[in-house]
Amino acid sequence: MTSALKRSDIISSLALLVASEEILERRKTGRKEWISDDKWGRIAKRKEIEGILLNAVNETEETNLRTQYREANKVVKKKRKKKLRGKIKEHGQKT
Repeated sequence: MTSALKRSDIISSLALLVASEEILERRKTGRKEWISDDKWGRIAKRKEIEGILLNAVNETEETNLRTQYREANKVVKKKRKKKLRGKIKEHGQKT
């Protein structure tokens, strides 16, 4: 009897999952076309460093990884600011 209840619970939860996915759809997490491949590469490198940092074994490794992450983060943000300034300047010239 308990296995039958468990099976029915599983089936009903799967049915709810399928129905909710059909109604709400899964969030699409894809690359935005306005972000260049170069920037996606820098973002991926930053994420990779962050993942390694979360699993750091000792304090010296963590310190080194934190420094690497900060540098990678600066690069990503600096490029973003530079592009934003260019767009603002371009918009100002149009008007």
